[in-house]
Amino acid sequence: MTSVIVGFSHLLLSKITGYLDDNVDRICFSLVCKRWFHDRDSYLMFNTDELKLKYSYCKRFYLRSYQSIYEKSLKQVKESSLYINEHDSISAIHDYSFTIGIYQATNIRKMIGCTTLEYGLPPNLTHLSFSQNFNEPLFQGCFPSSLKKIKFNLGFSQSIPPDVLPSQLEKLVIDNDQVTIEPGLFPSSLTILKLPSTEHTLQPGSIPPNLEYLEITIKTVPTTWIPAIRYLSNLTTLLFFNARSSAVGNVDLSQLPPTLTTLRFHSVYNLTSAVHPSIKQLDISFCNYDINEIFPTSNKYHFHQLSTTLPHDNSKAWKRLKIDKLVVCSLSPQKPIHSIPKGILTLDVRHRLNLKDPKLPNSIQKLKLTYPSYITETSNCSVPNNVRIMKIVDILSKKPTLAIPKSVRTIYLSTMSNSKLDWLQNQKVGSISLYYIW
Repeated sequence: MTSVIVGFSHLLLSKITGYLDDNVDRICFSLVCKRWFHDRDSYLMFNTDELKLKYSYCKRFYLRSYQSIYEKSLKQVKESSLYINEHDSISAIHDYSFTIGIYQATNIRKMIGCTTLEYGLPPNLTHLSFSQNFNEPLFQGCFPSSLKKIKFNLGFSQSIPPDVLPSQLEKLVIDNDQVTIEPGLFPSSLTILKLPSTEHTLQPGSIPPNLEYLEITIKTVPTTWIPAIRYLSNLTTLLFFNARSSAVGNVDLSQLPPTLTTLRFHSVYNLTSAVHPSIKQLDISFCNYDINEIFPTSNKYHFHQLSTTLPHDNSKAWKRLKIDKLVVCSLSPQKPIHSIPKGILTLDVRHRLNLKDPKLPNSIQKLKLTYPSYITETSNCSVPNNVRIMKIVDILSKKPTLAIPKSVRTIYLSTMSNSKLDWLQNQKVGSISLYYIW
């Protein structure tokens, strides 16, 4: 059997080493036997994602037996990172490091943390992110026409003159709420737009017509915003944030585009009218609504993911919904929730949860629990026998009271303590893969 493995073809050996991400592991693999070491140039290549090109001229590669493989692998690198600074320090996570003065290089595609426009920008740049301190005035011609993505961080508070942004720009992120949004500001090529907190009235023509993704951070939703959003015929993703305001926004769901597939409210809003059946991912965790109004019997709903705070009564409306993944946020653990809707495949329970009916649906295959000790103490929940993957996010050191069914094959833990280790060892289950999540 050993001779068969040793005699693996170069093609098969190359395939096997390709699954090893760490280049040290690939070197160790080639040292298993004399044949694999002798034939290393015929099958072995280094993982180029882990190589840093600067090592080639800093002479920091010392394995002469693998020098030719190293140089051959370097030639396969398609993209390199460049670190530009005002000093002669070297950044270990980048391929090259230079001082200011190479802004006109034609091979630079991405620039992160740009601090000034004084030296111009590389002519073929496609991705640009400014530093937190950048706050220089913009002017016509300051951006190359090749730019596809731009991000302005919190430090930028200048106005953006019309016709300054590149005509082929696809993604724009603005973090500072002092930037005024006016008609003609955004090019029609934009498909992704993230806007900051603002109370400005939206003028007609301010929102580009071809948006597919729109993220808005506003205290309330002005009536002038909804018509501007309603007629975005390509919009599929819409996210609302409330900017840490105590004010409650009002949103009429019937005024939103029927093309939406993802709709998320990350703050408190009063929702009226019906959710459109085209929506597959919905987050209404913090919202106020009448469940029979937003999910009427006349519509059929199939959610890939639904995030919500379940009601405290056994409403028939929940039974009409088909839900693949349910994210449950219970903000009032003292008042028990009736039950978890049946038919879901993935259940993600966040915060503390108090259930009247402790029996979870047998359809659940993936289960994520936050503070499981609180859940079981109030509800005596048991894990269904069909669950195969469990994630336990619990910063507490106390031992969970959950019993793991034999069906579970993978467990993810955020922390480990002696009590949790004892809990795992006492479970009467078969082979389990254990991972840590951060």
